[in-house]
Parts: sequence; structure tokens; C-alpha cells
Amino acid sequence: MLNNFLDLNAKMVKKIIIGLIMGIFLLLIWSLYIDIDFSKVMGYISSVDYSYIFLSTIFYTLAYFFRSVRWKIILAQVHSIKYITSFALYVAGMLINFFIPCRAGDIARCVFLKKLANINISRSLPSVFMDKVMDVFPVLIILPLIFIFSFSLSRPVFVLIYLITSIFIILLLIILISVKKTGLILNIFKYFISLAPDRFINFKLKSINSLDHFFKEIITYFKNKTIIFYTILFSFLSIASDALFFYFFLLGFGSSLSLLKVFFGYTLIQLSYVLPYPPAQIGSNEILWVIIFCATFGLNRNIMSAITLSAHLWIFLFHILAGSAAIFSLWYRIKLHLISIMKSQKESFALQNNTTSSFS
Repeated sequence: MLNNFLDLNAKMVKKIIIGLIMGIFLLLIWSLYIDIDFSKVMGYISSVDYSYIFLSTIFYTLAYFFRSVRWKIILAQVHSIKYITSFALYVAGMLINFFIPCRAGDIARCVFLKKLANINISRSLPSVFMDKVMDVFPVLIILPLIFIFSFSLSRPVFVLIYLITSIFIILLLIILISVKKTGLILNIFKYFISLAPDRFINFKLKSINSLDHFFKEIITYFKNKTIIFYTILFSFLSIASDALFFYFFLLGFGSSLSLLKVFFGYTLIQLSYVLPYPPAQIGSNEILWVIIFCATFGLNRNIMSAITLSAHLWIFLFHILAGSAAIFSLWYRIKLHLISIMKSQKESFALQNNTTSSFS
């Protein structure tokens, strides 16, 4: 078992290293092919209006809080948790996702929840899946805006929209088929699981047994119109907060880009996170932000480069500080929970011994 754990860690480290190399390569492409004046970039950075940065921080935090509330609403079908717990779990998961871009942080939420409330991962996992589906939902808002900005959209932006829309359609088809033809979709997934090597027999059996519950939870979600309404509402509040975060961040650097353009561009960037990206989004952010805001909306490349570098560093620090605090608080609560369980077990054992002694 120890060898398997070490092998898993080695594979994870290898993926992170490969991702970092890819990110540095993208960053190199950005620095070589984007015509910028670094002295002007540093000048924009040194003249930032931090009152706007403070406002942007509030909206960035709100965006993740609204997402955590959305997940709490979905999870309530399985287990009810407090708002602060949901927020801590969400922020902790985002920190892990920030460095391990294979959505490990989403699974980590379920692992933390199991330690905190003894909820099996197979029971909470459907809520995470539905939460991720709602993250792609804003593509329905982006598509109508294409007609407004179609004259200025570059080919890379159209390709990005096409990829995101394709992922959304695939997820939607899986959900619709699972609701209407549950048996069919179960058999398809079971077939693919059965193709795994026999040495993973325990994993195969557990996965197949969990599938029934997984799709049952999804069907239950779609039958509850109240939950659908509130998850859509909080999805909209989260993307609106994201847009306001970046809008005020731009204002801090003296940019006058309209809120509608910022909403379109930054929502598109948020949607792009469903695609693979390097750890800490190194390189990918720099290229995407320049393509969307400079090539599409004509923002000055020097201002955009200053904003990109500053925002990337700011987001990095936010996730490090908030995520670390969340993980520490969760670890402390888990520790207290385990101590409480052990104490209860000892008291129960002592009571049994006393009862036995009195009868003897």
C-alpha cells in the first residue's frame, strides 16, 4: 500500500512538473511575441490606485462565496453544512486546483467532508459534479453576446468559445440521457469501467456500485425546481462578481473598458478553466488575457501586460493565504472531531466495563 501511495505521489509530481514546463513555455511565447515596453509596464504597476484593488478584492471573495453557497444548496440533498464550512471547503479545494490542474481540489472537498461529517465520497461526489456543470452554465449568457462583439472577435476567441460550448453540450447530453435513459447511460459507463485492467478489480467494483447512486442524485437534483432556481441564481451572482472584480482591477490601472466588455471577456476566461491548464495558470492566463482584451477589444498591450502580471500575482497570493487558512481551519476541526470520537468511544467502553463489573 505504501508503494502504491509513493507511486501515486511520483505520478502527481511528474504531472505538475510537466504542467510547469508547459506554462513556462507559454510564458516565454507571450514575452517573445507580445510587443510590450517593460519600462511602461512597470510604470503602470507603480501608479496603481489601490482603492479600486480593494474593491476588486471584495468582489473576488464574493464570487467564491456565491459558488460555495451554490454548492451548499446542491449538497443539502445529502447533508446540510454551515455557510462558513462550505466556503472553507470551496476555498481549500480551489487552492489545490490552482496547483494541481486535474481538478484534484474538487475531490478534496469530498475527502474533507468525509473527515468532518463522515459522509461517504460517493454520496457527496454528485454534488461536486453538478457544481462543475453550473460553472459551464454561463456559456449560455456568452453566446448571445457574440452577436454584439462578432465584428471584433479574433479566430482564437471563436475557437475557445467553440471548445467551451462543445464541453457544455456534452455535459448537458450526459445529464439529459441520464435523466431520460438512466439504464443506457449506466451501461455505457459500466462498460468503460470494465475495460480497466483486472488488477484494479476493487476499484472497478466500487465504481460500478457508486454509479447507481451518482445518477440517482443527479436525477433528484433535476426534479427539484427550487434547487435549480437557486443554483442558477448564485451562478449568475458569481459571474457578475467576477466581472466586477476585473472591472475594478482595470480601473485601478486607469483602463476605461466598458463593464459589458469586461463581463464578456472575463466570463470567457473563467469558462476556459474547464480546459486543461498549467499549474497556477502560468502562461495560459497571460496569453488568454492579451488575446481577449487586446486583440478583441483593443486595450493597450502595455496596460494589459501590467494588469495581467499584477492580477496573476494578486490571485496567487489570495489563493495561498485564503486557501492555507481554510485548510488549516478544516484540519483543526477534523482533529477536534477525531478527538471527540475517541473520547466518546473511551467513555462507552468504560461504561460497558462498569456495567459488566456490576453484574458480576
